[in-house]
Amino acid sequence: MKTTMKKKYLLFAAAALTLAACSNDDENLNGGPVELRLSSSLEVQTRANTQATAIAKDEVVSVWVDDAGNGTPLYKAYQLKADGANGLSGTPMYFPQTGNDVDIYAMHGNFTPTFATDEDFPTESKTFTVASDQSEMGTSYTNSDLLYAVKQDVARTPDNVNLTFYHMLSKIEVAVVVGNGAPALAADNAISIGNVITDGTFKPVKISETEITDQAARAQMIAAGSTSGNIILGQETCTDFYGNVVYNEAVIVPQNMGGKTISFNLASGGVLKYNIPSTTIFESGKKYRYHITMRLSDLSVAAEIVDWDDSPVPEDDFATMD
Repeated sequence: MKTTMKKKYLLFAAAALTLAACSNDDENLNGGPVELRLSSSLEVQTRANTQATAIAKDEVVSVWVDDAGNGTPLYKAYQLKADGANGLSGTPMYFPQTGNDVDIYAMHGNFTPTFATDEDFPTESKTFTVASDQSEMGTSYTNSDLLYAVKQDVARTPDNVNLTFYHMLSKIEVAVVVGNGAPALAADNAISIGNVITDGTFKPVKISETEITDQAARAQMIAAGSTSGNIILGQETCTDFYGNVVYNEAVIVPQNMGGKTISFNLASGGVLKYNIPSTTIFESGKKYRYHITMRLSDLSVAAEIVDWDDSPVPEDDFATMD
């Protein structure tokens, strides 16, 4: 079977976190306490992206704030909770009385163990996992989405300060159209990927804002683990791959996916399978889209690789797998 895959490189626009001083009077900037109040906003993304316009409700973001002038930690593993509508709540934080700028580092993910309040910025690798069952697109998916942000030399200001989060893992999106023969999917656990690594380590580095925009620099912070199992996706189908496309999504640890199988369990008891090409490596910060037409006896597949962002995908950019 001849297999080709076409890469498309697009601008990576990740989640944005807004750091803003509250309604302090301007004179407070000259020595009085200036509060840091955080709210979250994610770049508007297509409907193919869960956790698209805001960090999901009750998801926790851990924040470290350092005095940029002397490196003194001001807040360590500060726990903020998202309200699902771009808000983040927690005990108030303040700019340092030294008048110095601050450096800010923030992360979100399914870490084991979770960060304890007042825990130092990790200097060793932190273990994380992604959920095996991501079929419902609820907390199992949003918890698995590992995000990291860096903002340095932030001066005292009553204005908003944007902190950009980057997706550190990979993502798969599978759209399914039922073709000739109309094979019905099983009632549950119908679409899965076998033998996928579900854990890894994240070693955050206090790199510069310029460096963190480099996908290769971010990828060096992530390493796949050794625990493997099945990843269960949703099983929504769509009528076509154009105006009516619907994706079943899952967060995946960056890894070699060559030879792994996407299985489609049918109501009849049969199984249709697609073997991912041997050269396929899922990379940090990228998503892998598959358009699959199920027929009674086989599958027709088209695929592409894009950066994990909000950019629309022209349908003719998909490479057909024959």
